[in-house]
Amino acid sequence: MDLFTDWGLQDLGACRQRVAVEAPHELRRHPDAARHVWLAAYVHLRGRAVTDTLVDLLIETVHHIGARAENKVEQELLDDIKRVGGKQDLLFNLANAAVEKPDELPVQHENIRGSSYYH
Repeated sequence: MDLFTDWGLQDLGACRQRVAVEAPHELRRHPDAARHVWLAAYVHLRGRAVTDTLVDLLIETVHHIGARAENKVEQELLDDIKRVGGKQDLLFNLANAAVEKPDELPVQHENIRGSSYYH
């Protein structure tokens, strides 16, 4: 249940400001009803601020995890490319085939040497 649905942000801010600047012993001098409203408004706004901060932190953490995962996948892909034996010859032959017949799709066969690169 939200006690402050009908309150404007300016009113809540005024209550929060009053609690923030007064010492606890000064707050105790005010009537109970006023003090309770001010403290409730302060806690309400403080809770919203903490929630906003936590959401921002969660978004930042998820972004960081995603970026690390993306970097890991890219690194694994690069490692796989590095492990291919004779890759320069394969790439050279594929490039030549692509230049010779640019409208067709080059396809690598099991036995590349001496076979067509096209399906």
